[in-house]
Amino acid sequence: LHQATHSDHLTVFTGWVPASELEGLRASLAEGLGERIIVVDHGDAPIPGQEPPVAVTNGPLVRSFEPLSRFAAVPRYGTIDPTPLLALTFPAFVGLMIADAGYGIVLLALLLVLRGRMMRSPVLRQVWPIGLTMAMSMIFFGVLFAEAFGETAQHLFHVEPILFDRAEPESAIIIMLAIAISIGFAQVGLGLGLGVWNSYQVDNRREAVGRAALLVGLLTVVVMIAAAAGLLPTEVIAIAVSALIGATVIAGLSMGIAGPVEMIGVMGNVLSYARLMAVAFAGVMLALVADRLGALMPSVFFGVLVAIVLHSLNLALGIFDASIQGLRLHLVEFVTKFVEPGGTPDAPFTSVLGAHS
Repeated sequence: LHQATHSDHLTVFTGWVPASELEGLRASLAEGLGERIIVVDHGDAPIPGQEPPVAVTNGPLVRSFEPLSRFAAVPRYGTIDPTPLLALTFPAFVGLMIADAGYGIVLLALLLVLRGRMMRSPVLRQVWPIGLTMAMSMIFFGVLFAEAFGETAQHLFHVEPILFDRAEPESAIIIMLAIAISIGFAQVGLGLGLGVWNSYQVDNRREAVGRAALLVGLLTVVVMIAAAAGLLPTEVIAIAVSALIGATVIAGLSMGIAGPVEMIGVMGNVLSYARLMAVAFAGVMLALVADRLGALMPSVFFGVLVAIVLHSLNLALGIFDASIQGLRLHLVEFVTKFVEPGGTPDAPFTSVLGAHS
C-alpha cells in the first residue's frame, strides 16, 4: 500500500501488486465488495518519489537462501537478484572446503532425524534445503577426493582420488591455491560484468563505465598470469600492462579517486578466495590427526572413540567455518560488485484486508 485518502462518498487506495496477481486481486475484491470497487491498473507508470517494492519469485529451493542474500542489501527494483547465484555457489564452496563424503553423510543423517522430529519447525523448514545442498556438495567433492572420515575410505576400500590427494601437502597446497584463486577471478569477474548490466538498468552510465574498467583491469591481470605461466606469448604482457594502465585511468575519470583504489581492491578481492584453500587444508590435517591418533591408541575401543571425537569436532568446526567464509566471499567479494542496494521489500496488504474482512 502506497497511500490512501477518502471523502464522504469515496475511498481511494494506491499501491503495488505483482502483475501475475492482479487478476486474482480483482476477483477477490469483486467477490467481497461487488460493483462498489473499481481497480485501475496503471501498469509500470512510476509514482513520483517512490520506486516499486521488490517482490522476487524464486522457487522453493532458491527461496530458502533469500535470508542469506539479504544480509548485503535488498536490490533495487528491476535489477539482478543475487539469491539464485548464492544458492548455486554457496553450497559448492562449503562442499569444496570440507570435501569429505563421510561428513556429508553424517550431516544428511542429522538433518533427516531432525526433519522427522521437528517437521513443523519454521526454522528447520528454512534450514533444511540449505543443509541438504551442503551435505550433497560435501559428498560429491568427497568422492572426487576419495575422502570419507579422512583417509578411512582409502584404507578400507582402497579407492584412489579422482582429482588429486589433498593429504599430500607438497603438491596439494599449490593445486588447491590455484583452484581457489581461479574461482576468485571467475566470480569477481562475473560480479563486475553483472555490475555493468545493473548500472545500465538504473541509468547510471558513469558507474557502468567504471565497473567495465575494473573488469578490463581484472582481465589484464589474468592475461599477464597466463603469459607468465607460458600459456600465452610473453609479448602480450606489454599489451596487458598498457590496458591495465588505461583501465585504471578510465576508472579514475568515472569514479573519482575511488576508481584506482577500487582497482587495487578488486585484486585483493580475488586473493581473498585463498581462504577456500586455507579452510580446506586445515580440515584435511585435522581429519588425518583423527585417523592417525586413533590408530595409535592401545585398544580398538579407545582408538575408535578418539577418532569419533576428533572427527565430530572437525565436522562441527568445518561446517561453521566453511559456512561463514563461504558467505563472506559472496557478500563482500562478489555481491558488492553488482547489487544495487536501496530496494524496499514487498509488504503485501492482503493480511490486513484478511484481518478486517
